[in-house]
Amino acid sequence: MPFLPTSVAPTEVPVVAVPTSYASAPSTSLGTPQTVSLPIPQLIARQMAAYLVILNNGQSLTILGPRGLKGKAMVAEDGSYDVGLSSAQVAIQVFSDGYCGGCSAGGGAPFFPAARKDAQAYGGYEGPVLPALGPHSERFLNSGTLFYSYFTKGNRQLIGLASYNPNGPFGLGGAFYVVTFSGPQSEKGIGRYTIAHALSTLSP
Repeated sequence: MPFLPTSVAPTEVPVVAVPTSYASAPSTSLGTPQTVSLPIPQLIARQMAAYLVILNNGQSLTILGPRGLKGKAMVAEDGSYDVGLSSAQVAIQVFSDGYCGGCSAGGGAPFFPAARKDAQAYGGYEGPVLPALGPHSERFLNSGTLFYSYFTKGNRQLIGLASYNPNGPFGLGGAFYVVTFSGPQSEKGIGRYTIAHALSTLSP
């Protein structure tokens, strides 16, 4: 299920502000709404929260995940960010490179042949690529968007979304982001909503 369902009536989900550290304070102050309306089934919505991160460019990021997660976010001067949320059961990681051409190519290189090719302009890439993780599944939505999954230690399953665009917005070079959800197989259904929401809201 790579997309949020369009035939489901929107349901209110509580919003949780994520503690965030900044290289420089945000230029604008954005409030935290109590809820956000999302097209997910009510049974799923009762288990979910929208975790809110205020970025430093007048924008915000919401991450859909199970209720009760704790964590923090870091936002750098160049707009890149790294968010980690977890509980005893699951962990969510969201990373974006901040529209840096070399950073984007290096970040995307493990996932995308195009990124590995682009990385040659920045000294090349010699690290592992996705198959090196061992048995896994992958599905390309297009040449720059990949869904993947594999099992980690303790028989936990990780599902992820990676996206690479060599021509990022605002003329600032490439763009790359990756979102992962890991937990026991019993949480896989919830994780798919995390990934689907990320696909519908993040743009490289």
